[in-house]
Amino acid sequence: MSRLAIPVALLLTLVAALGTLAAACTDTEGVNVRIDGLVIEAELARTPEERARGLSGRESLAGDAGMLFVFQAEGQHAFWMRGMRFSLDFIWISSARRVVDMTENVPPPAPGETHAARPGLTAVTEEHFERSKLVVLGLTTKDPRHTAPADWTYERQLASDLLSDTRMYRLAAERRGMDDLAAVMRDLELVLLQASVTSEPDSEALGQIQRLIRKRDLLQKINVVTSRGI
Repeated sequence: MSRLAIPVALLLTLVAALGTLAAACTDTEGVNVRIDGLVIEAELARTPEERARGLSGRESLAGDAGMLFVFQAEGQHAFWMRGMRFSLDFIWISSARRVVDMTENVPPPAPGETHAARPGLTAVTEEHFERSKLVVLGLTTKDPRHTAPADWTYERQLASDLLSDTRMYRLAAERRGMDDLAAVMRDLELVLLQASVTSEPDSEALGQIQRLIRKRDLLQKINVVTSRGI
């Protein structure tokens, strides 16, 4: 999901990155973050120490300024508000450099308390489903009778890359009582597991995975969940 048309009033005191954005960063103290024509002058937080310190202890921040947190792996990173003295807006950016969610006006904690800001499960899973559909579509459109093992190497590798996050999102959905989402994630996890652990990626193995996808009606379930909103 892409949300690039963001009102200027919502921009911002903080820019947070979900994924690896090192290509957008230099060895300088900051970087200009451009979002749909808007520019935020962002300081960089790349090391664990810089990310832990963040904006703590500051009295204020200019309206067109922020901080870009850079991680080496995409995930549901949480930001502790310890030591903050003013409210923050968070923009969550994926490793594909797409805005996937925004958390507005997170207040500083009361004295002696700490709370965290984190991206919504909705935003992360929609991005995840887009990548997962590449696997499902790639597998279902191949003819097992005329497909060599090398022809679905990409799908097997992507399935392996997505498997652990799929399991994490399933567990998160179960904890939150999001039964429909958890069910789709459970089916997707099974398909990704079968695709990624296939030791002999022959026509029989591909046919078995295709039958599993059809039996679970997986592509239709993904389309239904994403079209109606998670």
